[in-house]
Amino acid sequence: MSPDRWYKKKYILLGGVIPGPNKPKNLDSFLFPGLYHLCALMNEGLVIWDSCRNVSWTAWLYLVFVTANGPGMAYLDGLVNYRGKCGCRIYCCCRGHNKPNTGQNYPACKRPDNSDAPSSNHPDFSLAEPMNYAEAIS
Repeated sequence: MSPDRWYKKKYILLGGVIPGPNKPKNLDSFLFPGLYHLCALMNEGLVIWDSCRNVSWTAWLYLVFVTANGPGMAYLDGLVNYRGKCGCRIYCCCRGHNKPNTGQNYPACKRPDNSDAPSSNHPDFSLAEPMNYAEAIS
C-alpha cells in the first residue's frame, strides 16, 4: 500500500475498543476472546467468497501494531504512565524527577537546580551516550 493511503479511515480496520468511563478490571480476560479468534484466523486463514467472480480465496490476517493514547497504552503494556519514575515506553531507563510533595514524576534529562529530594538526586541523563539496559537497572 502506498504511503499516501496509510492511516486513511477506509484502510483501517478497528479491532477493538476498551469502553469507558470504567475500564475492565482484568484486561487480559477482556482481550482474550478477540485475540483467541484472531490467532485462529492467523493460523487457518479466513476463507472469503467472491460472488461476483464465483470464487473463494483465503485472506491471511496479521496483528501489525496496537495503538492507544498515553494513559491507555500504559494500561495495555503494564507499565507506568509518563508521570511514573521510569515512564519511558521504550525502556531507556531515563528516570523521572520527583515533583515535590506529590507522587508525580516528570521526565527530564537534566537534574533540576537546587533539588535535593531523595528520589530526584540522580545524575543527568545523556541522550548522546545511552546506557545499556542491563547496566542501567543494576
